Amino acid sequence: MPYQHTRSLRMVLLDTIHGFYLQALARLPSGDLRSRLHRSLLRGGYCYGPMDDPASNIILNTIWYEANFAAEITPALDLIGPKSLTRLVSRSFYGLVSFLQTRYHNLSEHQVVQCLVGTCGQLRAADPNFCAPGDEKAKQHRWCSDIPIITEMEKRIPSAGIQEAYEAAATAAWHPNPEQQAAFLTSWEGDRHSMGSKFSLEEVQQLCSVLSPNQPPIPERICSSSYHVKVGKMRSQAQQMRLSRKVQAALNKHLLRDGIET
Repeated sequence: MPYQHTRSLRMVLLDTIHGFYLQALARLPSGDLRSRLHRSLLRGGYCYGPMDDPASNIILNTIWYEANFAAEITPALDLIGPKSLTRLVSRSFYGLVSFLQTRYHNLSEHQVVQCLVGTCGQLRAADPNFCAPGDEKAKQHRWCSDIPIITEMEKRIPSAGIQEAYEAAATAAWHPNPEQQAAFLTSWEGDRHSMGSKFSLEEVQQLCSVLSPNQPPIPERICSSSYHVKVGKMRSQAQQMRLSRKVQAALNKHLLRDGIET
């Protein structure tokens, strides 16, 4: 039975994380998302980080990756496919779990997932020792102190520091640059409040300039001449067209009422 309970909690947490990605996608400018940010989102836009809510962590990680590891050429996409989004959600899940298990070695997967479900996937709330002693931010998360597992964690000394836990999370999430991401998230001294409003193109560019290194990064080259890359590109383009037609048909259906366009 414990396995079945863990599996049920895991599905609840995955559904919650999926909702965070929908929130983040709604906040990013659609034009920038289709033209270039989709790549950075899929490669490094995970929901763990120093921000107050996971959706803001997704945005922060996405824009940081775009500012530091931009591609030489990024193909435009009409939408992000459901399989890609599901894979991204799963990687964020592994990152969250690895973060807490690195910090608290004696916690089982069931305890970690239970903790994350109880705090809606917010690391700053799930880890009672995330904030430094005396930090005003720590007081804002006392609402979760009545969760038994978190009450137990408050009495323990973490087995690893925040940066080591971030690196473990990035490695588990298959981040292309786990050490760099861990160093960035640990050193973040900007505003930790929720990025709740819709981003404009200018605001994305401004945040990119803040997060970019002192020297312009060398764009990542993508080998597009191999057979497997060409086949994968053709398969991806076919899927994009198929999904775009389905979305457009659904939108057209809901735009019509009794045969009259509304």
